[in-house]
Amino acid sequence: MSGYKAHLIAGFIFVIATIAGLFYLNRLGFETITTKEVWLFSIPVVFTYSLLPDCDHKTAKITWIFLTISLLMIVAGYVYTLLPESMFIPKAIYLLPAGIVFMVMTFIGTRFKHRGIIHTLLAGFIFSIPLYFIHWFISMIGFIAFFSHLIMDKEVKLI
Repeated sequence: MSGYKAHLIAGFIFVIATIAGLFYLNRLGFETITTKEVWLFSIPVVFTYSLLPDCDHKTAKITWIFLTISLLMIVAGYVYTLLPESMFIPKAIYLLPAGIVFMVMTFIGTRFKHRGIIHTLLAGFIFSIPLYFIHWFISMIGFIAFFSHLIMDKEVKLI
């Protein structure tokens, strides 16, 4: 059983390896990711998704961290809707619904037994879908970080 620090380190290692591969593809002439915003957004996604499979553990610190993050996303998203149109930031509009989805996923996760359905590739895929609406690369990074957690726990199951 790995602790949360080991899961974070593994998540970042897996994602760095993926990014290195994408840079290599860029050098070969394939167009991959070039925007800095997408790269920077990867950091909180790796932090979150490398720990997400443990949201089914009711007393885990990460469950409470997830609830706090989702609440902050909801508040920030709501405040954003109150700002004047001149302060419009594309994609920030997704904070409110993403925060709601994240909170619902965390509450649902605590209803399952530890290392049950939440510790599957299917759950990782489903949890990565909301990230696709921000950017496909962010969704892929989330899934890879989630997958790294399963590998560290030696619990890689399809369903």
